[in-house]
Amino acid sequence: MSMPTNQRLSPRPYSILVCVVATYLLTGCQNLIELPDLAPPSSSFLSIAGVESSELVDDRTFHLRYRQWINHQDTSQGTFLQSLYLRHWSPEVPVLLNTEGYFTNHQQSQSELSELFSANYMAVEHRYFGESVPEGPEYEFLNVEQAAYDLHRIREAFREMYPQAWISTGVSKGGINALCYKYYFPEDVAATVAYAAPFSLHFPDDRSVGYTLQVEQSHDCIATMRNFQVEILRRKEAMLLLLAEYLEDLSSQYPYDPEQLLQRLVLGFRWSFWTNHSQYTCDDFPALTASDQSLFNWLVDVAPIGFYAFNNSQPFLPYYYQAATELGDFAPETHHLAPYWVGDIQSVSPTHYFLPRIGSSLPFSNEHILEIVDWLENEGEQVIYLYGEDDLWTSGAVQPQAGLDNVFLVAP
Repeated sequence: MSMPTNQRLSPRPYSILVCVVATYLLTGCQNLIELPDLAPPSSSFLSIAGVESSELVDDRTFHLRYRQWINHQDTSQGTFLQSLYLRHWSPEVPVLLNTEGYFTNHQQSQSELSELFSANYMAVEHRYFGESVPEGPEYEFLNVEQAAYDLHRIREAFREMYPQAWISTGVSKGGINALCYKYYFPEDVAATVAYAAPFSLHFPDDRSVGYTLQVEQSHDCIATMRNFQVEILRRKEAMLLLLAEYLEDLSSQYPYDPEQLLQRLVLGFRWSFWTNHSQYTCDDFPALTASDQSLFNWLVDVAPIGFYAFNNSQPFLPYYYQAATELGDFAPETHHLAPYWVGDIQSVSPTHYFLPRIGSSLPFSNEHILEIVDWLENEGEQVIYLYGEDDLWTSGAVQPQAGLDNVFLVAP
């Protein structure tokens, strides 16, 4: 999941589908309970074991910090403070638990589901992101199992205050987090709603190549996409000059070789076009005979160049550590680019691109991810999976077996 492009995993709108989901999970609860006009005092949360600070940030939302074990298998390793936001309505209604894959903040104190129903809403920041960073060797205890235990301890800590059903939900890497939590602690939540949650089974996982071609074939766009990528590389010298001028006008720093950055943009263009730019169609591509400037403008309009700036990419390095060690990454189609490529084509995948900043010889193991996906597809139940048909991340969709109590929906 080459991520973070955190932007990178953004799903398409699922409003109609979410109405179905919300009805399935929460029907009627908002009409049965008379909700209070005011939130409880901030100090009331300090009585919960592990909660070390509580701040009211609006009429119903609290910013809490929970003391978490750095290593749940060896508590002698110490603790860290994990940030979470809680929007409180009543102990008599369910809790929507947003299992963030990255950061959380006050602006994320509601979700699509929580806005449809007056359920309590808790968003938990992922360990090693934002404010929730343990001391000690960098990323030493950053993995899906430790993150699942974080959520379980919070669930147990707040169980008495919120005795009604809990429903976990997450988007993108947050959806992966929700599904991993479901695997480790299936009894913690009544249901899970996972948006655009893709699992890479290898590093890289080439299922994405076939899915990309399937999407492009349905839009008669394979040749258009390939030809544009090739044309950018064929005009490499002109494109590098335009890229240098473009970067000079930006305040951000791009501490990478310009040729490597250009090649990364060419690969990222294809993924970004289908995943993040539904406003465009293949008819919007400039002609291959267009000027250098026109082709370059189209490249940087679609490809996520801003993400590769040092200040923008730095907060997401923990993700790339996880990608390199257990979450894996998806493979781009590259054979048509080979005549114009310089160096190892894998060296400019997003994860490889950032490896020098996180350690270039990290051991990768897909053992836990394979176990989790196998369980989800053959045993896991009470899960609603939401994916987008043209979202290339859907190549890593969980495929639950027929007959299990799940809902699998793909938005066109």
